[in-house]
Amino acid sequence: MDYLTDLANDEEIDSYNQSLQDFFAQKMDVDRFTATRLQMGIYGQRQDGVNMVRIKVPGGRLNISQLDAIADVIEKHVQSGEAHVTTRQDIQLHYVPLADTPAVIRHLAKGGLTTREACGNTIRNVTACPLTGVCSREHTDISQHLGGVVRHFLRKPLNQLMPRKFKMSFSGCEADCAQAMIHDLGVVAVQQGDRFGFKVLVGGGLGHKPHEAIVIESFAEEKDLLLIVEAVLTMHNKYSDRNKRAKARIKFLVDKFGVDGFVEKYREELARVKSVLADQGYPKGDWALGNRASEVPGPGAPRKLFAQKQAGLFVVPISVPLGQVTAKQVRGIAKLLRQHDLKEIRTTQDQNLMLVDVPEAKIAGIQTTLNELGLSLPKAGDNVVACPGTSTCRLGITSSPTVGAKLTGGKDDLRIRVSGCHNGCAQPESGDIGIYGEGKRMYGKLVPHYQMYFGGDGMAEGGLAFKGPSVPSARVEVAVDRVQSAYATNRQNGESFFNWTRRVGQGYFTELLADVIEVKQEDLHAVLRDHVKGMILGCCNWVGVSVPAPNNSRLALLFLMRRMNEIIVMHLSFSVN
Repeated sequence: MDYLTDLANDEEIDSYNQSLQDFFAQKMDVDRFTATRLQMGIYGQRQDGVNMVRIKVPGGRLNISQLDAIADVIEKHVQSGEAHVTTRQDIQLHYVPLADTPAVIRHLAKGGLTTREACGNTIRNVTACPLTGVCSREHTDISQHLGGVVRHFLRKPLNQLMPRKFKMSFSGCEADCAQAMIHDLGVVAVQQGDRFGFKVLVGGGLGHKPHEAIVIESFAEEKDLLLIVEAVLTMHNKYSDRNKRAKARIKFLVDKFGVDGFVEKYREELARVKSVLADQGYPKGDWALGNRASEVPGPGAPRKLFAQKQAGLFVVPISVPLGQVTAKQVRGIAKLLRQHDLKEIRTTQDQNLMLVDVPEAKIAGIQTTLNELGLSLPKAGDNVVACPGTSTCRLGITSSPTVGAKLTGGKDDLRIRVSGCHNGCAQPESGDIGIYGEGKRMYGKLVPHYQMYFGGDGMAEGGLAFKGPSVPSARVEVAVDRVQSAYATNRQNGESFFNWTRRVGQGYFTELLADVIEVKQEDLHAVLRDHVKGMILGCCNWVGVSVPAPNNSRLALLFLMRRMNEIIVMHLSFSVN
């Protein structure tokens, strides 16, 4: 597979390495170096001296050489021994010593991977429906167009110093499994009469002030796609707020200008772009009607074996709990691909993995191998997504992976989305039940809470979840269980969770959870804690102590003892760093 395997650049890695040496030698200041490392996909962590390296995986597609490269760097440079699959189909490596980062990105480059512009105010990893090329509903293999956009804008000056980051998605049919609604820009392949083209949506977003995208093109020709993206990015650069970071996403331009005003300015910008780039080449796809009667698997990987449009071939989804995979598992998957002559594996928006082009006769053997690696097909209830939260993220307020591991979607296999703060990296507003961490002051104490959302669906005909009550973190399991029980008891004739939430209404959930929300003063001590993983590590996260590696209890204890005075002072609080 030669799909986007040559995006790395050795010269820029050399330049980054020189910048790092200058920083270590105090020849480059912190701010300048921070901008440099962010451009190369390297984030700081809560823990001093280690970093997160984010690997771009456009459309979520990885070949064997890339898997080998990822396994190599996990074994050699990642202190936790794991990688994290994100909701943007990236691969994140946490606990990488800063001094090791040039070696990490250089080795990834040899495997055909890049970290360039995976962070910072750039176009982030471009996501896609993971079933591109194999789904019988699709009008075109959207990866061709996604690849054209990635190549056109990577390292492009227009994309280097935008007011804020920019997220894009591509879907191959009107079902829109890649959830254009929640993206800064979403591209959806559509049919209009006997013509094929794209619907383009702009201004979606989660986190601070969730916003559903608006349609700026109900039908655009294939030849205009790159020009449309260029026009929208130019608008972002020209008009988005560069002074107030919290207001700098393009969704706020829609609010500023209004829908009609935004579209009018977009039309003006598109006309200018077309006049300048009249001879611009563009990616071309093969188009077909698609079978609209076939199954819509939904965002992320299918929840079961899925028959491809290619006769006799199947998609095999792989459940990856909370997106965490070990070096051994990555290495084992690469070996599995070689043994069965498979070309690639795909990451998905639900933090899982997915094999494609699997002959039916090989499915049983593949499942056996996956089981030996500690992996399996999805099971009812395990559709739970969580961001890293306070385990590594400086913005985290609550320990989202810890509570995520305790939650289940139950027998109805509801989609649970858990974020450690309001930025919403786990996409809580697009889940059946979504929660994000926040702090609320009660009786003079800061109490960890989870803000709840209900009935989200970022696909076509869906909508953002509506805001429910905020419940103490210590009681969130009770709240989720109660909502699931209410749905199982009160739904009508196979009613979907999305439709059920719309029928019962927003106020229903406040009443349903009234006793869970209420905290009497005598109960305060029982809700002052966040969910913790093990007593020592939990105490460290509780008070914001940085631990070099997530499973090293000895180091955790040393850090805990070193800051015992702080623990005594803060034992009735929790980390909000």
